[in-house]
Amino acid sequence: MEEVMLKGLIATSLLLYSGSSYAKAPTKRIYSQSTEKVSYAISKFNTQDNFTIAKIRYSPAQPKQGDKVTVLIELSTDFESNKRIKSGVTAVVGGQKLKLSRRAGTLWTSLPITVHQEGKLAVEVSGYLEDIEANKTLQESLLALQAEIAKLTAEHQRETDPVKKGQLQAVLESKLAQKVDLENMIEASKRPITQKTDTLLVLKQDAPNTTYPNLTGCVPDAGSVSGGTEVVLSGANLLGTTSLQIGETVIEESQMVVGDGEITFTMPGLSKGIYDIILNKQVAGQSVNTILHNAYYAGDISSVGSSGPVAFAGYPKTTTSEVGVMLDGSMSYGAPGETLFYDWSVQSRPVNADPAEGQITNGYGTATPTFMAITEGTYVVSLVVYSGTTQSKPSWTTVTIGPKAGISVVPSSIVGTFTKDKPYVGMFKICNNLEQDGDYQVYLKDIVLLIGSNRGTILRNSCLSFQFISYWKQDGLYSSIPVVMKTPQAFATKIDLSLYSGSEPTLTMHTVYNEHQWMGETNVEMIANSGVVPVNGVYDEDSLTKFELRNRSSLEIYVSTPPDFTYIDGTSGVFEMDMGSGVVVPAEGSADVYLKVKQNGNFGVRNSSSAMLTWNFSSLANNSVSTVVETQKLPSLYNPSKLLDFGDVEEGATSAPLVINIMQDFYSLSTGQWLTEVEDVDADLQGCFEADGEFWPGFPFSVGNNDKISSSSIDIRTYFKPYIDGLCEGSLAFKLRGYQTPILYPLKGNGIIP
Repeated sequence: MEEVMLKGLIATSLLLYSGSSYAKAPTKRIYSQSTEKVSYAISKFNTQDNFTIAKIRYSPAQPKQGDKVTVLIELSTDFESNKRIKSGVTAVVGGQKLKLSRRAGTLWTSLPITVHQEGKLAVEVSGYLEDIEANKTLQESLLALQAEIAKLTAEHQRETDPVKKGQLQAVLESKLAQKVDLENMIEASKRPITQKTDTLLVLKQDAPNTTYPNLTGCVPDAGSVSGGTEVVLSGANLLGTTSLQIGETVIEESQMVVGDGEITFTMPGLSKGIYDIILNKQVAGQSVNTILHNAYYAGDISSVGSSGPVAFAGYPKTTTSEVGVMLDGSMSYGAPGETLFYDWSVQSRPVNADPAEGQITNGYGTATPTFMAITEGTYVVSLVVYSGTTQSKPSWTTVTIGPKAGISVVPSSIVGTFTKDKPYVGMFKICNNLEQDGDYQVYLKDIVLLIGSNRGTILRNSCLSFQFISYWKQDGLYSSIPVVMKTPQAFATKIDLSLYSGSEPTLTMHTVYNEHQWMGETNVEMIANSGVVPVNGVYDEDSLTKFELRNRSSLEIYVSTPPDFTYIDGTSGVFEMDMGSGVVVPAEGSADVYLKVKQNGNFGVRNSSSAMLTWNFSSLANNSVSTVVETQKLPSLYNPSKLLDFGDVEEGATSAPLVINIMQDFYSLSTGQWLTEVEDVDADLQGCFEADGEFWPGFPFSVGNNDKISSSSIDIRTYFKPYIDGLCEGSLAFKLRGYQTPILYPLKGNGIIP
């Protein structure tokens, strides 16, 4: 089919222009031989293996707006042009066709082009074959036609007789149409053999310029969904703007007043949500646009009260999937002396996000909580502040979530307090989200690592947790923790570290997990810097997680009310803390409290639940705790018991140990982040079995798939040491929180006389 089309194209062009007085008439022999030669050559390239575009390069490699760019194209082929068939290359960048020439062998270069549009420009390169004689004939016909057009144009300009001038005009237009057709025929006679696409990234011109438009602000930045608000865009180099685009609506040039530094227009009706504003302008024949991200919010806007507090949700934020970013409502204000409460909420999410996506944690109810989400896209977050009697109108900001980083470090900043008597202890985490192991290094300047090494390897798709200590300095410490990875990809970042010299909170809440297993900080507010606080899960009965309240003061503190739980993922009725008539925390002492997870709570479709635990202590303590706790439905056991059979052992001897590992022995699939603990053991050893003393490292010990415990399950070694001849049987039964039925290890051994 392609052969027929090629013959038709060449034949049509030759017949069309053979009648021209300036064209050389081709013979049938030339036409026949040329098409056969092209067809034969093409038959040798049925696959792209023999003729491919190997590389596309650019000079400069990272151009900015206004730079001249040369495109270099390298072919990979064993075909060399001969007397009848030649190869060639065409290229288009951002819709602009390039002029190319062969430099050496398989290398082609373009004449420089000036790039004006920032961002990614599509690059399309094609390799082709064409018949030399046929192309020569077509090019000669084109040259002859161009000469004829030039002659007719001159005659048309000199002619004064209107009738003759009109006749010449008609002939000239006919010839111009023939010229366009002939140019198209020449282009179509090139037979494409291979294609390659690429992207040229043009950076924004950051130096001051008088050419490219730039938007800096939109006033007002919010209005009613019904439209009608007069809006002023501010910026630079705005003259020549051809249109604005807001969502699906286009504002034409005739609908706005354009100055060099501002544009005034009436906002149209929009659906509820936040919008980018895209400005379009022509520069040197190229379409150039600039975008003011998250510029305008259309909503149910009411009038502003004069007596209430004023909320400001802060400037737009950007982060990556699963990495938190701090919101900042600290510029909100009320009447002098008023104490403000900050109510943050997620107003809209990307279309493919879960309805409960987007968590506001680590300081909910305060001016600077943390926002984290998984699904990429833009989230609209609102802030309302309360003064106790009145509330503000909502203020909106956005958080844009980018793709999950190949390597991530959380948190990005650490803020804390240390004292002369007690250094600061903190933690951070490095995650390798790639498919290859990676080598890392942490530079230690103002910190000492307690858990983790300053250099090593992080396995693919895994994280390492680090705990560090920093000693008191009278004027505080404002430093950073540099983190570098060289493989599998180059990566460098730093954790900003701001430690203030002062006194610690009077009353703090701590975890009491097994110290041999727990990785990192125990203070729940410090744990929240890098994630949620894990709580024991449930399977078919309620479970408890023990916490400790510590009092640093010289006076006892009475905590009369339990914490509040604000669910942040659509679940409900999962967490509870029963404190009876209250808890007394002795001076410079501690008291235990127990957080209950109820197995009949609403865990949602993900079988997990997260809630903001907010605890306002008494005025004597003068502080509060606000952090996120998370729990899960526990996985089922695939077998209720596992026999440990020691076989025959001589009387008085000791067998080789058999190892108990609860995770390996009872869980066939341990996906997800879940946690429980062995709370008790019923040991029936019959005097002939032994286990690791008091079950090192002591009870309770944690079991699960959580990255905050150092081992998924502690190995316990058991032995058979017969003192009688014959069979001896015993058992070990482990009670796990959240499970009604203990897991069982029957023990069996046979003593024999040597």
